[in-house]
Amino acid sequence: MHTSKYRRRNDSAAHYRGLVASSSALRTTLTLAAESVAYPMIMLNILDEHLQHTLLTVGMDDRPSLHRTDVLCDSVMRTGRPVLITDLAADERGQLPSLHDSGIRAYVGIPLTGREGLPVGTLCLLDVAPHELGADGIHTLTRFAAEVEEQLELLRRRDPSPSHTTSDELAAALDADQIIPWFQPLVDLQTDTVVAFEALARWQHPTRGLLEPAEFLPLAEESDLIIDLDLAILARAVRQLRDWRSTHPDLRLTPVCGAQRAESLRSSSTTSSQSRPPRSAGPTPRGGRGPAACG
Repeated sequence: MHTSKYRRRNDSAAHYRGLVASSSALRTTLTLAAESVAYPMIMLNILDEHLQHTLLTVGMDDRPSLHRTDVLCDSVMRTGRPVLITDLAADERGQLPSLHDSGIRAYVGIPLTGREGLPVGTLCLLDVAPHELGADGIHTLTRFAAEVEEQLELLRRRDPSPSHTTSDELAAALDADQIIPWFQPLVDLQTDTVVAFEALARWQHPTRGLLEPAEFLPLAEESDLIIDLDLAILARAVRQLRDWRSTHPDLRLTPVCGAQRAESLRSSSTTSSQSRPPRSAGPTPRGGRGPAACG
């Protein structure tokens, strides 16, 4: 997987693993999903870079966090596709440590996609007996997974900033130059040349890593720090442009600054896997000229 996509997937999962997913509606959806295919147990899992976190279970006890290499859902995350094992006793994957002495014989894993459009978790169904499941059953579970995704999105909207970042912390980050431009090239596919750049905002947090705009931009707008943020991005983008012009004197960046909304930035941030932070000097422009959005 491309490094930036891998990072975005891990960042996306982080939004969900801390949710309190014990709502009655979500539990009802999981119960109906399991009953629709006659599986006695179902789990709602979120998988980050290292661990599988179980948010909710039906028909079984709560589960501790497990290492991804020890769980069947890892393959669902890596492929982004449903996985069905009708009899684990006849499958080498049944030898995973997490299944030792569990009595589990059948497994179904359905991927869950987060707001950023990347797999973040699974619906995991288990049975203590071998269990056949046809294409119609997989399709039914996929529809239930879509409903779970919507319910998780509602929970995420109710708690859009699980880190509880304060305006003072954001102001300190601006003073410490932790808010950086994240350059996204736009490429003309016919000529294979860079025709424009967007300079999007990211927070290079000292302990939490690279944060997406949705984690701090609403706070910037509410606390009137948005102008300072825009100016910080503009200043660093101009310095980067000066470096680029040493080898590409015709390159132009037309800043479009202002109170950029988190939703538009979030949408833009997932459109290209070619983004680079300024410290890597970004992709080398090849005769490109065009606008850059700043914010």
